[in-house]
Amino acid sequence: MRVDRIPVLNIYLDNWTRSAFIATLAQGVVFTPNLDHLSLLQRRRDFYEAYLQASHVVCDSRILLIAARLLGWPVADQIAGADLLPAWCQAH
Repeated sequence: MRVDRIPVLNIYLDNWTRSAFIATLAQGVVFTPNLDHLSLLQRRRDFYEAYLQASHVVCDSRILLIAARLLGWPVADQIAGADLLPAWCQAH
């Protein structure tokens, strides 16, 4: 299943709801950007290149979610990295 991708500076967020992402995720590398990551992505080429290798990039930050919505890019849901693994394990 392919989802919409939301541009945020020089990366794209995969626009999933939390429940759909957890139900669909079978494998891959998941990055969960927050404001610190966005800052590093602008300054560190190695960090940016690592992001290009990710299978999934989902919105970790409530602030990022709100900012994207205010800019007209409606991110479906916040998917915090700290909550992702336990929720995925419980679902699978």
